[in-house]
Amino acid sequence: MWLSLLIQNQNVVVGTAYKPPWQDVDLFLDAMTESVAAFAWADGLILTGDFNIDLLRTASGKAKAFTQFTHSSNLKQIITEPTHYTDDGSTLIDVVCSDIRVLKVTVKHAPDLSRHCMLLTEFKIKKDKTIPRWVTYRPLKNIMFEQLNLDLKAINWRNYEGIHSVDHLVKAFTASVKGLIDLHAPLKTQKFRHPPHPWLTDTIRHMMRIRDSYHKRYKVQKTSALLNSYKQMKQTVRDAIEREKKCFFDKNINCNLHDSKKLWRNLKNSVLPGRGSSAITAIVNRSIVDSVFPEDWKVAVIKPIPKTSQPASVGDLRPISILPCLSKILERVVCDQLTKYLEDHNILPTLQSGFRRGHGTATALADVVDGLLTAQDQGRVSMLLLLDFSRAFDSINIPLLLAKMRYYGFEDSAVEWFRSYLTNRSQFVELGQADGGKLQSRTQLVTRGVPQGSILGPILYILYGADIVKKIKHCHYHLYADDLQLYLPFKPNDHELATIMVNNDLQNIAEWCSLNCLVLNPKKSKLILIGTPKNISKLSSITLKVELNGEPIEKVNRVRNLGLVFDSQLKFDDHISECVRGCFYRLKLLYKIRPYLSETLRIRLCESLVLSRLNYCDTVYGPCLRGYSVKLVQRVQNACIRFCFLVPPRSHITPFINGAGQLKMEARRRLHLSVMLFGTIATGKPKYLHEKLTWAPVRDGHDKRMCTHVFLTPVHRTAAFRGSFKFAASRCWNDLPPPLRALKIKSTFRTHYKNYLLSQQRTHSAHIFTNRRVMRVA
Repeated sequence: MWLSLLIQNQNVVVGTAYKPPWQDVDLFLDAMTESVAAFAWADGLILTGDFNIDLLRTASGKAKAFTQFTHSSNLKQIITEPTHYTDDGSTLIDVVCSDIRVLKVTVKHAPDLSRHCMLLTEFKIKKDKTIPRWVTYRPLKNIMFEQLNLDLKAINWRNYEGIHSVDHLVKAFTASVKGLIDLHAPLKTQKFRHPPHPWLTDTIRHMMRIRDSYHKRYKVQKTSALLNSYKQMKQTVRDAIEREKKCFFDKNINCNLHDSKKLWRNLKNSVLPGRGSSAITAIVNRSIVDSVFPEDWKVAVIKPIPKTSQPASVGDLRPISILPCLSKILERVVCDQLTKYLEDHNILPTLQSGFRRGHGTATALADVVDGLLTAQDQGRVSMLLLLDFSRAFDSINIPLLLAKMRYYGFEDSAVEWFRSYLTNRSQFVELGQADGGKLQSRTQLVTRGVPQGSILGPILYILYGADIVKKIKHCHYHLYADDLQLYLPFKPNDHELATIMVNNDLQNIAEWCSLNCLVLNPKKSKLILIGTPKNISKLSSITLKVELNGEPIEKVNRVRNLGLVFDSQLKFDDHISECVRGCFYRLKLLYKIRPYLSETLRIRLCESLVLSRLNYCDTVYGPCLRGYSVKLVQRVQNACIRFCFLVPPRSHITPFINGAGQLKMEARRRLHLSVMLFGTIATGKPKYLHEKLTWAPVRDGHDKRMCTHVFLTPVHRTAAFRGSFKFAASRCWNDLPPPLRALKIKSTFRTHYKNYLLSQQRTHSAHIFTNRRVMRVA
């Protein structure tokens, strides 16, 4: 039973439920998940009831299932002490779950009244007041762009061709552009008491003043006429705000769906449209020819961003490095040349997936998961280690990096350019003050490391650490920039030998780090065992002494690996639970502005802000999902469809999904895997995935066209192996219609295969609908 309440302009849904002791837990929680998902529009939700699940027994399967339900639903179970007393003991079976801030919880036991305790919970529903803040900004909306263009044309850019020093070029260009910006958009400091409301026109503000005057007069005179006038004016103002708000969204958002640049400029209007100039080309060319990086572009501004709402220490701050935007143009030109050189000469390790075309976190994790599931299918357990480098990008030894460049055959002029780029850099910290001013530290010289926030930084680090793989003798490995993971499969009875081999590789890596001025952090490095429950249980009483620099590495049951949450059986239930929780939270925020969004924009926002979280690495976790997680993911899309098309709670979702031309989540994962596989086959990248696939031999006399080629499906012993890349990809390709396998262009393949999946989905839905109709008639 659910009750919707309006408290202080907040929509709060209160529900109560009861699970009989004999009812199946999974079926009950499945129904509760579906009910909670239907209230994504609510500002807050409170769920109470007797669930007959003892939450004091945290290790039980029922308690774990309940915890997963609350976590994925973005709810917190508030009661922590027993709520039900019998002669045999006490249990915690009465729950209060909510996503609202709790002020006070009281559990009272009155034995004369009931064995169940009375639960009293006090919530804080009122919104926190907005703290006024001073902001210094440039009023870009006031720029007269026609006049700005005239002033830009008035500058004689040909004069820059006679300047032969890149530093003088940059100074002259910066002075000209900064002078124009200061003229057309000078800095302005303003106090904001509330978030900006651009739909509040002068007319509405005048109406608000009239409304407030009626209210003040009524408080003094207390007449019914003034009260009625105040209420009427209050409603008139509310209607006017709603009307102007809809007009604002229609004009600035809904009508600009096909103009992405204009759309995002309205969503975040702090970006000044760029203006090109031949002077930028002159700066880039002069820098490369002279092997000199401009001095003015070597200064970085460090802005600490709080990680929490109330930071209490330096550890709660995340330093963000801001570099001159024009320096990124020069870096991009050099980065393209550097990347091409490294790829053409095979300098980078094959199993390095960071910042390389055709590679990514999804391909890296697909390789690792494939290796882990292959070992599991062979009856082995895998020891997976995720190593953490302390400030890896900031620790690079610059002379050593330049020496490695010479070793890899870089020309002297290229090495000199990078020396100029990396040396004599400086930075300072900047903090915003309460009055809108800025507090700056002294400028400090940076003597090591690559610039944070730069384009060249990641690829330079990859080059710097390319030879670390030579130190790994026993373990399988994979690299993604500075993230290094090792795994070693072994039989449970061979755990001692496996530990020795892993420690040997870790010692070699630690020695390499010492020689290359890098530091590994044993406290943040993690160890997890991957395998079947039976094999892992054999090692439960054994302590694996895996050490790094003399310190033990923590063993965990779940770990975040490149954004994907791994568990010991690679079922990815914890990852799905976290993703679903985040999706429903974002959808709840979108509900606040739903009345002002067009249907097309609602679909696009759900796709980009909600469902995109489930798209990440779905080619890796998708084939491994169990039935419960598959349903959980589909419920997110169902909730999005209800949001987009205003579907009533008890109406079927499938007709709206088909009508919108969208694939259901399982078909979406199949599409993403097929597109990634098509790219791998077409380009051969990444090499480590392409080598996992084996073409079936074509017999003489048979059709040898590409459309008839299929992969050999690996023989396996466990169902979990079907989640491996080599099995899932082979089966996915073999299931494709032959004409699709013969296509040559990736975008064409994606379009045609999506249309094929849509037709299959609609046909299946029509078949189910027909069967239901026949059953009802019967």
